Amino acid sequence: MAIAICALLLGCSKSSEPEQKKEPPNNHTGGGYCMKVYKPASTPAPGSITGQIAGPCLEHVSMVVVVGTQQKSTLKGNGTFILKDVPPGTYILKILPSEYFFDNTIPGVVVKPGKNTDLGLIILHGSATN
Repeated sequence: MAIAICALLLGCSKSSEPEQKKEPPNNHTGGGYCMKVYKPASTPAPGSITGQIAGPCLEHVSMVVVVGTQQKSTLKGNGTFILKDVPPGTYILKILPSEYFFDNTIPGVVVKPGKNTDLGLIILHGSATN
């Protein structure tokens, strides 16, 4: 809108063609050209997901992945993880390998632009196969 107002104040036409008048309107001496400036669509800043996994068979957990993306994280020795650069949205996290746990998915994880989603302590329960 500011560009349109500027163009009106400076007497520029809406096209990018030079004006046909010999005298610039409103004492404008910029050559009679107008330029449209488009602001590129901004991409929302990615967020992150953190948490700590605890429970039996924790030594079998190899990683946490965000289903439907390339995002994954291994666990530190104390069970903590961080998934960085996750685009904003709602996701399902999956704990791998899954055969050791009954509850190997965490649905409804919401990532907001530029924010960290801390899932806190996640207690896993061993499956009958461990």
